[in-house]
This record gives sequence, C-alpha cells and structure tokens, in this order.
Amino acid sequence: MVERLETRSAPALAAINAFVRGSSARLCSSNKLGWDGVCLEHHRAFPVERNDSDSPHHLVVLFTSHVSRGETSAEHARFVPYSFSPGDIKLYSAGRIGACRPFTDTTMISCALDPRFVAEVGEDLGAPSTVEFRPIANLRDDSLQGIVKLLAAEANSQGASGKLYADHLAHALALRFRQLAGGARGHKPSQSGKMPARILQRVLDRMRADLATNLNLRTIAAESGYSRTHFLRIFRASTGYSPHQWLTHLRIEEAKTLLQKASNSLTDVALDCGFSSHGHFSNTFRRIVGVAPREYRRNYGLIL
Repeated sequence: MVERLETRSAPALAAINAFVRGSSARLCSSNKLGWDGVCLEHHRAFPVERNDSDSPHHLVVLFTSHVSRGETSAEHARFVPYSFSPGDIKLYSAGRIGACRPFTDTTMISCALDPRFVAEVGEDLGAPSTVEFRPIANLRDDSLQGIVKLLAAEANSQGASGKLYADHLAHALALRFRQLAGGARGHKPSQSGKMPARILQRVLDRMRADLATNLNLRTIAAESGYSRTHFLRIFRASTGYSPHQWLTHLRIEEAKTLLQKASNSLTDVALDCGFSSHGHFSNTFRRIVGVAPREYRRNYGLIL
C-alpha cells in the first residue's frame, strides 16, 4: 500500500521538488496519506542558488515565517529582487519555474495540485474545459491561506480527521486556485437546489453503514450520482452541514451508544466509530458533547 501511494504521489512530489530545489529541511508531508488531487509539504529551504525547473502540477505556496529575500530571474537573463513576508502566497501554473538566488532561509508550505483534478473541479461547475492559469506573486488571500493552513494541520496530524475532510479541503483549494489564477470569480455553478430526499437518505444510510471506514468524497458522491463538486454544494444545501461534519456527528452519536456498555474500552469505541486514534476521538467528543468520553460514560444517564 505504501509503495502504491508513493507511486501515485510521485508527480506531485516532483512538482514540490521543482519549486523547493536544493537544500531544505522537510517539516511535514502528506505524501503517505493517500490524498486525491493535492499533495502538501512544509519546508525550510536554505539559501543556495536554484536553477530553472519544470513542475508537472500547479502550485500554491504559502510563506510562513520571517521575511524571505533574494533575486528571481526575469526577462533578458536579468535577476530582480524579491521579498516575501509571512502570509504571502505565490501561485504557479504547471510548467516552468524560473531560477532564483535566495539570500535568506525560506519557510513555506507548498501544495501541488494535479491539473486533471483542477480541470475536473472546473468541469463540475460547467466552466470552460481549457483555462490558462497565470502565475501570481505576493498574493494576500485569507480564504486561500486558511485552506492551506488547515491542510497543513491535517498533514501534521497524519490525517487524523480522515479522507473525507482532506477531500473537502482539496476541492476548496482547487476552486480558489481556479478563481484566482484563472480569473473565474464571476463564474456561477450550473446546478443548484437541494438533493432529492430519497437520494439524500441513500447517502446518509451509506455514511451510517460505513462509520468505521475511512470514507472518501469520491465514494459517497458516487452513491448520490452527482459529481464531487456538485455533491458538496447540494449536501450542505440539504442538511446545513458539510459531509465531514455530518459524518463526525454520526460517529459521535454511535460512540454515545457504545459508551453505555462498560465492556467497550474507549480505544475500541474510537476505532469502531471510525476515529483514527483514542486521542482524536476524545478531543472531538469533548468539543461536540462538552465532556470527555470517560466522564460521559460515568454520567450518561444524567446527560441523556
């Protein structure tokens, strides 16, 4: 399984390496988490000259600590100064990345987006099949920064929240990249409304039946018959929640039932309800219910 995941993520890692190049320290990576459409790595790159390179994927790069300075290649073989502050974002479309001469360490989160995935997200919205994405430097965008930081936190936790959560963030990242790099701010989805009740019930039944599995967006969207992007939109319109939020609440409700039996250990309850670890289960349970699982078990009769 590890070999298969690493093989699948090879182009994304090549894209990140095309940007990082040279000497760096990797702080975290989503490489072995099996995410679809996006790969993330957090690096501290050291100040060595970097040559031209080519990236097979689009890139979203968030600079995360201190001001980074150096020179980057421009027309007519010239180099011009650059400066990135924490929170600055740089967008690259797949293709050539110019040479640079960093003068300082550079700490950044790099997200490689598969062009096929970005195209699929656009097609789901009825956008033109061919879009020319333009590079953007020194971008400030709170939405994009928030998505990247959430993905980085999930990678740093080794995927504690599960595939469905990462899939949702990957779609949001691809959509925002399209809007900014492709100039698609005014594009409106071609479909709207709520999911028919019978289809919604089928989806909810599937989620309830597979609580203990690492459900992904592709699987539950296929259950509805809608594209992943459209499914995300109309599921929220129908329930008021994202699929990941709904699944989390289903898992918590099942955990409440299992906790009423003293024979079920907290670790078994966590795993039977699809949580990645006892710690993640306890933190999520406390956040939603207001008390820790052990305390709930001790007092569940009063709480109910």
